[in-house]
Amino acid sequence: FIVSSHLQGESVQDWREIVTYFSYPIKERDYSRWPDTPEGWRAVTEEYSEKLMGLACKLLEVLSEAMGLEKEALTNACVDMDQKVVVNYYPKCPQPDLTLGLKRHTDPGTITLLLQDQVGGLQTTRDNGKTWITVQPVEGAFVVNLGDHGHYLSNGRFK
Repeated sequence: FIVSSHLQGESVQDWREIVTYFSYPIKERDYSRWPDTPEGWRAVTEEYSEKLMGLACKLLEVLSEAMGLEKEALTNACVDMDQKVVVNYYPKCPQPDLTLGLKRHTDPGTITLLLQDQVGGLQTTRDNGKTWITVQPVEGAFVVNLGDHGHYLSNGRFK
């Protein structure tokens, strides 16, 4: 478990199990940290990572065109893009009033592709952070978050 509170004086704690692996650039993969079981995990994970990277590149193309740039502009600006796959599990907690799955945050990267389960819990803000809204899970759909780096690449046009 990662059960921690990294903000001094904060009583709410993270409560989650997490698996993280870095899959791009390929030369950065550390297969010694990848599990051997279940059988076939590595091949499935590599294929999944490849498909996610393809989707991220397509989304960058759409953003490039929306900004009036050449289709490949943002993809070219993100040469050797990093891809980190994070799997979070939030077990039932005996004191849910003292826990959060994740604290409020922005994503530091360019794009985050989030595949929610049906439990949900993701929230976002609107009205420049004044109003919190719950993002309802849609089975088989990704939630696409533009991260801080994506915000900067768009010169603040997209947030």
